Amino acid sequence: MSSVTSTYGANIAFIEELYEKYRSDPNSVSTSWREFFHDYQPEEDEISVAAGAPPAAERPRAAAPTPVAVPTRPVPVPSAVPLRGAAGKIAQNMEASLSVPTATSVRTIPVKALEENRRVINSHLTLNGQTKA
Repeated sequence: MSSVTSTYGANIAFIEELYEKYRSDPNSVSTSWREFFHDYQPEEDEISVAAGAPPAAERPRAAAPTPVAVPTRPVPVPSAVPLRGAAGKIAQNMEASLSVPTATSVRTIPVKALEENRRVINSHLTLNGQTKA
């Protein structure tokens, strides 16, 4: 990978396109791009790719070997056994929880109301000899 490509990454195609416009007419790009292109030194292979030159031909690759299909036998599946004990109770509770609706509503509460409620709760806890919430 060239230094220009590694510096600008995926934006290199856009930069090269603007550079071609700049080379044909410097006034066709904005002032900031003119300042950028004044010192810009692209590599020759990037200019040719951006200008539409055909890329260099790739070396022919050896064909990958075709995998041979091996017939497989189905694996016998043991019959299902109901869960018992703690695992059974957990599974039962998980099934029951599917019928509980999820929280889908949003409620806006003013911060002042939250602070007031917190103050009331903390006053009550202090009167009963408990720590603050």
